[in-house]
Amino acid sequence: GVVVSVSAKADGAPHVLRFEGHTDGTGATGVTNFFVDNVGITPSSEGEPGIQVTVPGVVGLAQDSAASTLQTAGLVVQTVSQQCSDIFASGQIISQDPAANASAIQGSTVSLVVSTGPCTVPPEGEPVPVKQTAQALYDGFAAADTNQDGVLSITEAQSAQPGLTAADFMDIDTSNDGTISQDELASYLNITPACGCSCNKSDFTLVGLQKRLGDFFLGGLSLAVLVIMAGRRAR
Repeated sequence: GVVVSVSAKADGAPHVLRFEGHTDGTGATGVTNFFVDNVGITPSSEGEPGIQVTVPGVVGLAQDSAASTLQTAGLVVQTVSQQCSDIFASGQIISQDPAANASAIQGSTVSLVVSTGPCTVPPEGEPVPVKQTAQALYDGFAAADTNQDGVLSITEAQSAQPGLTAADFMDIDTSNDGTISQDELASYLNITPACGCSCNKSDFTLVGLQKRLGDFFLGGLSLAVLVIMAGRRAR
């Protein structure tokens, strides 16, 4: 090979120019490499020399930081694709091309692959079976019935049992009135209500209590009439 080094001045400062060439055996010599102050210069696609730079490593950096680092080095950033990663957080660089420390012509493109976050979705907790939720509501009915009206609204039911869905609530609410009673819970769970088969949603409401008091009054009045009649017959 042929190496020619010369000194030249530019911008008021001396620079070393080095040419590396070859011969083809016929005496013709061609320039293989050209260096300015030990910086390699290669012809660009337009025939002008291109400055070689070292590609910085940006894998693991946030996308904005990676772009800034590459642009500072005189390179153009291109985001090729995005893909999930269980190693790199969302927005971090998974890979680059050219790789870190490779040589590239200043102004050339570096392709990046950006992470969209974990590929593996963490499993959600097992849903609580509806029967289990209904049993908990049945057992804690008095505490869940915060306004003490004898029935549970969906808000009261879900406050007591957050796992209860609207669809499950509607399944238990067989009367379709937007509330569930302890009897409906008992029916859903195939439990015999403690108050017998005649219980209904009005049993513990104001109307229900009034009805019960009325029944007691009528019962007492009937008993009094029977006692009076029995006394008259005895005379």
